Amino acid sequence: MINFGPATITWESINQLVNGDFESWSSGNNANNWAVSGTLGTITQENSTVYSNNYSAKIISNNTNLRLYQNFHNAKGISFWKNKTVQLRAKVFSSANNA
Repeated sequence: MINFGPATITWESINQLVNGDFESWSSGNNANNWAVSGTLGTITQENSTVYSNNYSAKIISNNTNLRLYQNFHNAKGISFWKNKTVQLRAKVFSSANNA
């Protein structure tokens, strides 16, 4: 986001996700600061099929409504995000067509 002020122009490009690259990982199904909704199969830290950085999250489940999410508004509060534009991006790899 570009902010135009009376005498300044600032660029806000801070990633608000915590552990967005899945580097921090506790044992088992715990991707730190991330949560999974739906019927969970397995979630592991993956280091072979990675889009960028060193790790990604690998989720194996037969549930079509499984979601990996993070409530990124918790750190600054929901009022911080009022009237702001947010851009979200994700790279998803599937081992099956139309999945």
